[in-house]
Amino acid sequence: MQYVAIGVRCLIGVVFLASSVSKVIGRDAFGAFVASLQGMKILPSIFVRLAAYLVIGAEFSTCVTLAIPGQLFAMIGFAAAAILFTLFIAGISLSLRRGIHAPCRCFGASVIPLGSRHIVRNVGLVAVVVVGVLTALSGGSVDVSGAVVAMFAGLLLGGMAIIIDDVLGLFLPINGPSNPVRTGR
Repeated sequence: MQYVAIGVRCLIGVVFLASSVSKVIGRDAFGAFVASLQGMKILPSIFVRLAAYLVIGAEFSTCVTLAIPGQLFAMIGFAAAAILFTLFIAGISLSLRRGIHAPCRCFGASVIPLGSRHIVRNVGLVAVVVVGVLTALSGGSVDVSGAVVAMFAGLLLGGMAIIIDDVLGLFLPINGPSNPVRTGR
């Protein structure tokens, strides 16, 4: 079961690494992230920039914590991940309930508006975190070759979680209001 825990640590870690780095790499990335938070209208304007810094710091810290060997760091990282994903679910839900479909800046530049698929993705990631916690608590020895396979599997699945919006966009109608990527909206 430790191999599953290792894979989950890599999956969640790469998701938060890509998320945090994409929000600060490039001259306009951070400003675009702040603008997307502002557009969600879930915080007073005065707190949006601070919230952006806190989100990026928490995402990066979670990634680093999950990369440190040991059960204690796994539990801290998984707890932080569950809290972040839950906050993201709450923020997206509140925004959608108000009829606001701001662009998703989860992983950098995107014109894809927030939608229920973002909530589903984050709920799925919370479920993955729960699996990580349960398997990390199971204990057991780890073989290096098995750990390497688990790491690569986790990284691959994390990469899929990162690009799922782009993949789903391929199946939307070419012209129409439901595909803002292809219509330019």
